[in-house]
Amino acid sequence: MSSRRRRRKHKIKVYMFKLLTTLILFTIMVCAVWMNYVDSICKNVYNAANYYLTESIFTSKKLSKIDSMKLKFSDSKTAVVEVKGLTINKPYQCITYKAYFSKAQNASWKLDNVYNDSYESKDTTDY
Repeated sequence: MSSRRRRRKHKIKVYMFKLLTTLILFTIMVCAVWMNYVDSICKNVYNAANYYLTESIFTSKKLSKIDSMKLKFSDSKTAVVEVKGLTINKPYQCITYKAYFSKAQNASWKLDNVYNDSYESKDTTDY
């Protein structure tokens, strides 16, 4: 009886080890593919601004929609983009951000900082 239990416990441990190893490898592969996808999107500074300010989970200053973008400064390693759009939280406000980007070694643009340029209410009614 006890040898059956030991064998069964051993089989369960081996199964759990294989399952955990497979899950870790799968997670690493998904992360690598996602990072490669983001790097390919962000080869253009406008696409990088769109991605980092609307879709990225690591940006605290998100926009639900971008109305306009202007490239204020750019050289081979840095860029400043002025982005105007609607905030993601209610009450939706039209806001302008200045986003500072730097070029990574793989020629994709990475977001360095985002600063508020101005707050403007989308509601322009006077009382």
